[in-house]
Amino acid sequence: MATKVVNKASKASSDDLLAPDYWEAACAALMKQDRIMRKLIPKYPKAEFLKTRGDAFQTLARAIVGQQILLKRLSLFGKES
Repeated sequence: MATKVVNKASKASSDDLLAPDYWEAACAALMKQDRIMRKLIPKYPKAEFLKTRGDAFQTLARAIVGQQILLKRLSLFGKES
């Protein structure tokens, strides 16, 4: 079951985000292990950055294609500089 994270802009709307089930435990573990994350996580408690861009396969495919395009561009234009 996912944890509901309410967007700051609206109290409760269709824009509400769902944090994964492991989110609270992951945040606690990060805060315990990392002094920088210990300061950052409480600063952003609503996790507004958690937004889905579709299903996991589409997200992965987009990332792979984007990386391939970047690598091709670097191989073409990187040799000139």
